[in-house]
Amino acid sequence: MFNVPIGCYCRAMYIVMFIVQVPKLVLIHAFAVLYIILCCSLSKFFDLLSESGSEKKRVDFITYQHHLRIFEQITTVAKSLEDIMSLPICLIGVADFMGMFYGVVALDPFHRLSSRSWMKTFSLSALTVCFKSFLSFVCVSLSAAHVHEASERDKEIQLVMIKKILNRIQ
Repeated sequence: MFNVPIGCYCRAMYIVMFIVQVPKLVLIHAFAVLYIILCCSLSKFFDLLSESGSEKKRVDFITYQHHLRIFEQITTVAKSLEDIMSLPICLIGVADFMGMFYGVVALDPFHRLSSRSWMKTFSLSALTVCFKSFLSFVCVSLSAAHVHEASERDKEIQLVMIKKILNRIQ
């Protein structure tokens, strides 16, 4: 398929691996960034909703119904986001864990691979892969946790609103 002169196999392989790896990495990072952006947007919506619910001095049943309807719509969007993005994010998490373990093995903290001196030349790339994987995993995990916390805060605000309505009725 390719006419590669003798002795240039490594250069040809570098080019082929570059062409194969770059689109994969771009796609993985695009999904991770998209997921983080969507999670941050949803948590902002939940935060705005809980702020608007907690700032109301006088709460009646119609206000509570309106608040609950908006909460259910945002929750529906969050559930559909979870259904759509759960498999890609799970695969990204697995790839991140593999990258972190690759970095640990390649950096050889226990000095068991001392006979392989060629691994020392790739230590900077292994450290980069390990750091990128760790950073990606932490960002994705924290953004998902932030959405969950914002949703829980809004549920607490709803309970406070129900208590205000019940106290006003009595």
